[in-house]
Amino acid sequence: MNIVVDTNIFMSALIKDSTTRNLMVNSSDNLLFPEFEFYEIEKHMAKLLEEEQRRIKKIFLQLKENPYVGDQIRYRHFREKRLREFII
Repeated sequence: MNIVVDTNIFMSALIKDSTTRNLMVNSSDNLLFPEFEFYEIEKHMAKLLEEEQRRIKKIFLQLKENPYVGDQIRYRHFREKRLREFII
């Protein structure tokens, strides 16, 4: 089956890991992209990259706030124990 992919749908799949992206990537159908669609996406590529950068930064900050993140001194004994287990 041939499926023409709308520019907005395609951009949404680029931005967000979603069911739509999964369907597009794993589709056995022929996905048709009009030539102008790639031009439109290139026009908005900077915005897409900014949004991705913001998303990554948000995840990074959330992980950094995790109560289990600490300095190296606090967790040194865990690291040393794992190294001893690995070497033995």
